[in-house]
Amino acid sequence: MSFSGTLQSGREFTLRSFSKLNLSLLVYAINNSGYHPICSVFQEISLHDTLLIRVIEDKQCILQCDDPAFPCDHRNLLVKVFESLKAYMDFGFMITVKKQVPIGGGLGGGSSNAATFIRFLVRHCKLPYTSAQLIPFAKSFGADVPFFLDGGMQLVRGIGDRLRHIDPTEARYFVLILPSLKISTKMVFNAYDVFNLPPKASKTPKAIIQYQLGDNMLRETVFKLYPKLESICQQFEQLGCPTIRLSGTGSTLFFVVSSWQEAQNWELKLNKKVNNCTVIAVKPVPFRSQTIAS
Repeated sequence: MSFSGTLQSGREFTLRSFSKLNLSLLVYAINNSGYHPICSVFQEISLHDTLLIRVIEDKQCILQCDDPAFPCDHRNLLVKVFESLKAYMDFGFMITVKKQVPIGGGLGGGSSNAATFIRFLVRHCKLPYTSAQLIPFAKSFGADVPFFLDGGMQLVRGIGDRLRHIDPTEARYFVLILPSLKISTKMVFNAYDVFNLPPKASKTPKAIIQYQLGDNMLRETVFKLYPKLESICQQFEQLGCPTIRLSGTGSTLFFVVSSWQEAQNWELKLNKKVNNCTVIAVKPVPFRSQTIAS
């Protein structure tokens, strides 16, 4: 098994690696495998990293990035994906990552990078995986990676491996509030177990499907651990922003508006008023394919 004729040494590709928001997040008690099952609506958004991929003759994955906090060694998911599929490759890659998705912001940047690379390899390489088998393969690199295979809006359950495409009930655009604050997902979940008695996993509440926007059960825990983030949230509430939400376990706050013009207006207004955060208006990214079964 090897690359198709579309790849040759020296050929270059430019790929967009989108991020995501948790529009709602329910977190349940730890299961037998040691993980917290979740029920969440993920929405892929237009804020993205750019992967510049150059095919090289040496069978290795060489990373470089414009963000010094980005690991370019064996810890990186791009390298892990490459190493797991190296036996099926005739070439290697030089990958330059142009970062726009903040590290530690809860937007899934690293997971999206991995899924984007997997999709690239599926297209250009004869891999020993069917569409159905790609889900557990992607999950082996992280709970959010399977979602990014198809993106769009999906109901995500279990530990990120039970996915179902859902259609948005209304037009939504998003205004992101990005503090220069990195949050540890592991620390948040550990503290959540100390502060709370998580409920046992149950059926998906109908309101999650109907409204898609909902509570984030980790919000209170994140604010307890990082009071600076709660202060930033209050700051933007005082500026008259619509309901401000927390995405996942990261530091990204966001609110929802119904038109792209309104989102852009908020971006312009807020960036003039604050200097401790970056505010970015983003669009939803549509579902890409039908490779993920209900």
